[in-house]
Amino acid sequence: MAHASITGAGFESRPPVHLDIKPRELRFLFGVTPPQRITITNPSAEAIKIYSVRLVGGGRNFKVSAEKCGGTTLQPRGGSCVIVVGATASFRGADAMQILIDHSGADRPDTIGASAAPR
Repeated sequence: MAHASITGAGFESRPPVHLDIKPRELRFLFGVTPPQRITITNPSAEAIKIYSVRLVGGGRNFKVSAEKCGGTTLQPRGGSCVIVVGATASFRGADAMQILIDHSGADRPDTIGASAAPR
């Protein structure tokens, strides 16, 4: 029978990794509200890779510009990128959608909600 000795202080605790996303909810009046900016910042001590920025719902009533975020790596303690969201002027009913941000700092995507109503 073999014997082994194990020493140590247990598991090393790492500070949480997350993104600060502001704002988390957008509201539009079709044809009135200008495009809005969402700022995504990495306050964590390690880099976070943003795999994708996806639009769910909303049909063609919203336009999302996320070229500067999707596929990028946000550097630790302050790296950031911006998503711009607009509502089309031609739609006349109410609508809603979500923006999903898949990244290396979480098992599930972060969610941003957006809604629009006629003017």
